[in-house]
Amino acid sequence: MKNFYQPELDAINLTLAANLKSAGCPQAASTGGSSQAAVACYLNAVTGASITDFARQGLDSSNAFCGPFPCSVLGKHQSSFGGINPAVGSNIMYFPSGRSRYTGIHLAYHGVSGDNPMKRVRRLDMAISYTLSRYRTNLAEPNGSGGDYSLMNVAEDYNRPHLGHWGDSGLDRTHQFTLTPTWDLQYGLRLSMITHLASPLPLSAYVPQQDGGGVAGEIFRSDLTGDGTVGDLLPNTNIGSTGKYSNANLAQVISRYNQAYAGKLTPAGQALATAGLFSTPQLLALGAYAPLIQGLPSHAAEATWLKTMDLHLSRPFQVGERVRLEPNLSVFNVFNWANFGGPGYQLSGVMNGAPGSSLNNASSGGYCGNSTSFCTARLDRVLPGSGTYATGAPRQIEFGVRITF
Repeated sequence: MKNFYQPELDAINLTLAANLKSAGCPQAASTGGSSQAAVACYLNAVTGASITDFARQGLDSSNAFCGPFPCSVLGKHQSSFGGINPAVGSNIMYFPSGRSRYTGIHLAYHGVSGDNPMKRVRRLDMAISYTLSRYRTNLAEPNGSGGDYSLMNVAEDYNRPHLGHWGDSGLDRTHQFTLTPTWDLQYGLRLSMITHLASPLPLSAYVPQQDGGGVAGEIFRSDLTGDGTVGDLLPNTNIGSTGKYSNANLAQVISRYNQAYAGKLTPAGQALATAGLFSTPQLLALGAYAPLIQGLPSHAAEATWLKTMDLHLSRPFQVGERVRLEPNLSVFNVFNWANFGGPGYQLSGVMNGAPGSSLNNASSGGYCGNSTSFCTARLDRVLPGSGTYATGAPRQIEFGVRITF
């Protein structure tokens, strides 16, 4: 059956009619010269003409134009990209296909000394552990939280919902080292320490959407695979592949993307050009192309290891036969090490160049970058949480008394 591209022609004609400046333009009666003449007239008549203008009139996916419903139910004409069966609409089916796999090896040593192992130390209890692990998944979130399975995440690619996208979870720390000695000192004092080192968390990188998303016609800008989902994973990356990033690797990925994709038509745009509805120059003039991704700033931020050392000093006192008082002093993150990129609070993987918060426009702490208008110093430092203790937060001191009776 021959395709007459009626939904596309309707969208072009409705766009012309929606703007008084283009009301006198010729109608698009067929693909080729007729439709391209109508689009050329619109471009000449309307300042700031955009592919969004056409998308709002149906030149878009059914999911974007009509939501989960068939367009006929909403009294709208059929969208240009209606999917396999336009009469059904967008039918998202959830399957128990969200997968995760944790593998690891844990080594631990625990030892207790004899009496008086060293000067002024009556007893020493020592524990050391090391974990080498991989936590992998097919779900990801731009903030590196690892995905929330209770929220029923959609597939990264509708063309391959069960295949291809498998990588490090946003909660994966490959290496973790913990040291926990406890010293029983003279005069009844007890000093405990917890030292923790952990490798950086992974992060996934995404093509930015116009104005952060929700703008009509996004399939012509950030749907690089042609599956209908927008804000795709950055090409040549996978889930979790850019969190443990180095500046050299990230800069190379951005450069490859800008050379191969930026300023070029997406599969949806190529379909319009192939059909002769629009010419390639017309689509480019309307902004129907993949965006250019900004390069890294000076002193670009890199993933850092989590490191912290906490001390706890206590002295128990017996008060009568049944009451025991134990005043204590705790210092968390004794050396006030700056930690960045905690779980769910990493730099954004959406490569939109937001100063200080996006993966491609954040500088190391203390550096504001080259811009005099916006400081790009990274904003993902781990800060105190809702309680008195948050792993990796700036130094905190706690005084307490424990009463046992």
